Amino acid sequence: MDVFAKAAARPRRWALTVYLTLAALIFLGILSQGFLIGALLFARAGWAGNAHATLGLVVLILALLLPLAGLLARLPGRQTILSAVLFLLTLIQVILPNLSDSLPFAAALHPTNAMLLFGLTLLLLIQGWRIRQWAV
Repeated sequence: MDVFAKAAARPRRWALTVYLTLAALIFLGILSQGFLIGALLFARAGWAGNAHATLGLVVLILALLLPLAGLLARLPGRQTILSAVLFLLTLIQVILPNLSDSLPFAAALHPTNAMLLFGLTLLLLIQGWRIRQWAV
């Protein structure tokens, strides 16, 4: 019975490592987004606008994979739901700048939503590390 329990724990630990890696990459992506928009606004680096948009799509793909990794890792339901909320907020984040002509005040929520993304990603990372410590 112990052999079966150890074999069942391996995929969870592997998937938890994937989950934490994705969450860390999302977190680094969000931090990089702040630098890129700062380079565009303050250093007038034209390339930073395209890099900001491209990195936003990369973060969106990573955020889509995060709840799937959470399901594979068999994380608590709250953690998986918050991972799905992160994906939804990231999807909204990608859509918001496109509303600048039709709904400018909605588009203005782009920086506010970025702060929510930052905080939620940090929370998911901290909770994931706590789960990893207990799963040893």
